[in-house]
Amino acid sequence: PEYKDISDFIDGVAVVLRGDFHGVIDKRGQLLIPCAMDEIVRMKDAGLLRMEKQEKMAYFDLQAGRYMWKPNGF
Repeated sequence: PEYKDISDFIDGVAVVLRGDFHGVIDKRGQLLIPCAMDEIVRMKDAGLLRMEKQEKMAYFDLQAGRYMWKPNGF
């Protein structure tokens, strides 16, 4: 896939921008979080990603590789 922007890799992942939406890839280029998020903010000290999609927020734990919290339908 082609991306408009790719952040620096931190903790083995990078935030990418495809069209108007953000996602997350690993160092192999595998998409871990689909490019469907309005915004992704890396919380460096906590090892978390805060994601926003249609005014709903979710948190993803990079070490565990899973969502810590997400609303229904996220």
